[in-house]
Amino acid sequence: MIIWLQKINDTNVAEREREREREREREREREREREREMKDKFHFVLVHGLGHGAWCWYKVIARLEAAGHTVTALDLASSGIHKSDAGSIASVAEYLAPLINFLAHSVLDHQVILIGHSLGGCCISYAMEAFPEKISKAIFISAFMPQSGDYFFDPEEYTEIDPEAEKLRFLQIC
Repeated sequence: MIIWLQKINDTNVAEREREREREREREREREREREREMKDKFHFVLVHGLGHGAWCWYKVIARLEAAGHTVTALDLASSGIHKSDAGSIASVAEYLAPLINFLAHSVLDHQVILIGHSLGGCCISYAMEAFPEKISKAIFISAFMPQSGDYFFDPEEYTEIDPEAEKLRFLQIC
């Protein structure tokens, strides 16, 4: 009788072990399935143009999220939720701080795809140089796309004063 009970107990132990192994295999299969799904999913970081904010991407966000992608739309300095006055922005670095901080401090599962519109093109170019290891692609939508070696803004282009235009402006002020 004791031998018979021992055999039943051994059979139960073996059966429980087989069941645990089947459960581990199902868990491994679920993990492989999640990895396959994530392989086709991306993390998009959307950067608005001058005078806009993250709000301008609301339709794009909805479609990307519906497709299962991760989406981050940022408000750059003095835009959207940032209430500071545009005149108080003293540098490009200050303007880009929300994008740079996001890339610097985010723990990302995989590289992001940056999308920039209008002036957002210069912003994502700057970010690409600062964090090449965190960015897989950059998409420029009707955006400024500086050439290699270009400045964010060419100081000479924006400081050159046309004497005739200045006379007209002076006359309009008077």
